[in-house]
Amino acid sequence: MRNGPGDGGRDWGSIDWSNIDLSGFGRRRPGGPGGRGTLVGILVAALFLLPLVVAPLISFLTDLLWFRSLGLENVYLLRFTASFWAFVAFLLAFFVFAIPNLYFALRPPLPRLVVDVVAAGPRRSALATTLRLLPLLLVPSLFFGIAGADQWDDLLRFMNGAPFGVSDPVFGRDVSFYFFTLPVLEFARGWLIAAVLVAAAGVALVYVVRGAIGVVSAPLSQADLGASARTALALARPARAHLSILGGLFLALAAAGYVLDQYGLLFRDEGVLTGAGYTSLNARLPALTILAVLVGVAALACFANAFVRSLWLLGGALGLWLVATVVV
Repeated sequence: MRNGPGDGGRDWGSIDWSNIDLSGFGRRRPGGPGGRGTLVGILVAALFLLPLVVAPLISFLTDLLWFRSLGLENVYLLRFTASFWAFVAFLLAFFVFAIPNLYFALRPPLPRLVVDVVAAGPRRSALATTLRLLPLLLVPSLFFGIAGADQWDDLLRFMNGAPFGVSDPVFGRDVSFYFFTLPVLEFARGWLIAAVLVAAAGVALVYVVRGAIGVVSAPLSQADLGASARTALALARPARAHLSILGGLFLALAAAGYVLDQYGLLFRDEGVLTGAGYTSLNARLPALTILAVLVGVAALACFANAFVRSLWLLGGALGLWLVATVVV
């Protein structure tokens, strides 16, 4: 600034622009407009998400106070307690089921072609790698736990069911079986099928990834193709055995589904009546029995293929299931 008379030694009308430092112009400072924009965005998002949290909480507290006034607080909270324990049980069930599948997928040793010994590094054991990957298994386990938590009502009925003292005329089972046990069996079958399919997809991915990185070398064009072939063969046999066992579990659950479908005939809408009509008893029921037997045999073939390790036997078992489903 240039000095001048009348303003305490300063002349505000005359500015020396050459002495102004513009190097920091345009930089964001903490707490500046950029920081305020982020804060405003967080506040706006919180305002939109707040009703999603507050509304269920208000509804829960209102119902809780009403049941408490009637002396039935424990009855109301039983729903949430059962849902929580069902979530924990099904989460742990899938987690425990997935751990050995991951371990056996990582267990088969691979022949390695190492071009750069320093870059290759030491091998990790299958157990150590499995322990390192355990947190990843919690992601699908969470979804399977949520699926189980939604079945809290059926699970409570199953655990507290009582016989009706009346049997159905077709299968001779107590009527309570269709109200308390059958819904849980159908859910368990569907849950297990989903678990087997997810495990099979994950296992197949692990084998593919291991086969792709089994050769530690420069680009593939410079690698030893013979070693690559040995890597593929080293994984092929354990992969066939592993997937055969999972395929056998899938077919066994499919056979169990055909057995459960027989009980579902009693609830079938025949148009004129509701229940097992002439067609259901004389056509559908025998067909479901045949399917259950054929798919059970296919499941045993898959389990046997874990020792034979042939693609023909595995493909034949799955093909038998598909053909029987369409034809029968």
